[in-house]
Amino acid sequence: MNFKKVISIVCIYTILLSIAVMLGWAFDIEILKSVISGYTSMKFNTAFCFLITGCTLYLLNTEKDGKTSTVLSIILLLISLASFVEDIFNFNFGIDQLILADYDSIKKGIPNPGRMATTSSLCFSLLGFSFLIIKSANKTVVQYILYVISVISFLAIVGYLLSVPRFYQLSFLSSMAVHTAATLFLISISASLLNPTIGITRLFVGKTIGSNMARKLFPRLLIALLILSILRIKAHRLGLVDVEFGIALFATSFILVGLFLIWSTAASLDKTDAKRIIAEDSLKRINEDLEKIVFERNQELRAIFDSTSVSIIATDLNGVITNFNKGAESQLRYSSTEVVGNKTPSLFHLDSEVMQKGEELSLEFDRQVSGFDVFVELAKQGRNESSEWTYIKKDGMNYPVQLAVTALRNEKNNIYGFLLIATDISQIKTKSAIIKSQKIDLEILNATKDKFFSIVAHDLKSPLNSLKGFSLLLIDYYDSLSKEEFIIMCKELNNSVDNTIKMADNLITWARMQMNEMEYRPQLIQIKEIVSNIFDVYTDVGKIKGINVKCSIDDSLMIFGDKNQIEFIIRNLVNNAIKFTNKDGFVTITAKSLPDENVEISVSDSGLGISAEMIDKLFSIGKKQGKNGTAGEKGTGLGLMLSYEFIKLNGAEIMAESILGKGSTFKTKFKSN
Repeated sequence: MNFKKVISIVCIYTILLSIAVMLGWAFDIEILKSVISGYTSMKFNTAFCFLITGCTLYLLNTEKDGKTSTVLSIILLLISLASFVEDIFNFNFGIDQLILADYDSIKKGIPNPGRMATTSSLCFSLLGFSFLIIKSANKTVVQYILYVISVISFLAIVGYLLSVPRFYQLSFLSSMAVHTAATLFLISISASLLNPTIGITRLFVGKTIGSNMARKLFPRLLIALLILSILRIKAHRLGLVDVEFGIALFATSFILVGLFLIWSTAASLDKTDAKRIIAEDSLKRINEDLEKIVFERNQELRAIFDSTSVSIIATDLNGVITNFNKGAESQLRYSSTEVVGNKTPSLFHLDSEVMQKGEELSLEFDRQVSGFDVFVELAKQGRNESSEWTYIKKDGMNYPVQLAVTALRNEKNNIYGFLLIATDISQIKTKSAIIKSQKIDLEILNATKDKFFSIVAHDLKSPLNSLKGFSLLLIDYYDSLSKEEFIIMCKELNNSVDNTIKMADNLITWARMQMNEMEYRPQLIQIKEIVSNIFDVYTDVGKIKGINVKCSIDDSLMIFGDKNQIEFIIRNLVNNAIKFTNKDGFVTITAKSLPDENVEISVSDSGLGISAEMIDKLFSIGKKQGKNGTAGEKGTGLGLMLSYEFIKLNGAEIMAESILGKGSTFKTKFKSN
């Protein structure tokens, strides 16, 4: 039950009643003064005291402005106590008609006009005193003072109901008005609800079986007694029964009514008890089901917590480890006894990562974030925190984890600790690296495919078209060509055929390498033997362009690798050097031993040179590097790409140095054994 609401309603009723009565006196409205014509009227001072009482109780109920309620209580106590003293000691302080004169009492010759009833002043005095001490430690005293007021006002109400003036006229001087009695009764009962767990009030507002019985039985018994009393008095006054018979009849009726009320209340309580038993059985089953569910959930949580695949660490607010599951023991190689109660999760982290994360958070929150707060600051803010960290095992080994941090909160939503759940992502990282590598390989494969189709579609098609053109010219004009013209065309046709054969040979070699059909046959090779063959061929080629081809190789230099592949590499480098060198330039082939027991073979020229940007792209299959030579020689860049593949296949290295307009040097490094 909402006691505050009940008290507020009674306070509002009291204030409105007091205002109505005061208006009745101000404008001489009889019904407002006495409610029932011929009955005792409520005096103006009584109405004024009710106004103070209603306001005071309202302030106490709402716990607003304690000073005002104290002042009002003192005023109420002084006015009512003064009136009580006047009545008891037959003294007049001049307060009875201070505001308005009681002409009704003056006309009727009633002594002390305007004075409230003795019982009313007594009740107001008790109310004023109880309001002053209601918040003190003597709450039990306050409750029983209020019960005294309830009894006095209840007797007055019963007196009016039974038409027994002695009940509402305890003084020979004045009587308590009916609405005064009713209002005092409501006020005293409402005020007792400010402390509902003390005294008799507890019996009627409690939640026990006894309280339930009191609420059911007392109103019925009270109504039955009042009805029987009214009937007994009426019968006696009408002369229907004498005193002895009337008393006996009243006692018998009371016993029978009491028995009926006890029976009906017991039946009601039995029904309530039956519902209670059913509710208890239902609650017991629910509890059993809940216990089963809780047990199953606990088992699931225990299984999760004991899982060896996930590291779960719980800490207090200061970061000290409070729980360390089997997964953490398995992954970090620490036992729970080593860390619980004396270590923090910082033990398992790289200092560099903690410092870096602390700097990031400090920048984000514009304040210093360090230590354990680095891990839990975001969780404190209510944000989901999951990031990649490196864990350090007891043996010093590192491994990557995905760490999720959650704040642990109690029923009041206050943080009391943190939960750190880490998953080993080593395999994920490895698979990711493999996928990344496969992606790169796929990109290279796609680029290779595109390069191959480009060569086939353009570079191979062009010389074949030239061959076809030369052959058509010879067919159409063979009888009109001079001998010299015929020889020139035949030479051009021969050169075109040679270039096409070389290109086709390179394409076949490259295709075999892509299909892993190229055999690798390593052996010890004398460098001079390979270079001499290449030198003999390209010396004549150089002379045609006016280029001096030089060679300086020691007879003792040996390398280890596939002879055909190495010869292809050097031949391609020499061919490119001549191709991109102008007339009167030079190409030099040299070789020397290196301190690391490898052998360096260099091909240098005084040609056009290569830009730094182009050097970075020389060996990239996806970049088209074909460029015409100084004499208009065609090229696809396929030879250099094949050379690079052969270099890798032989475990060698290649690098290029160049200055635009001054020439280039390609250095290859091979194993000597």
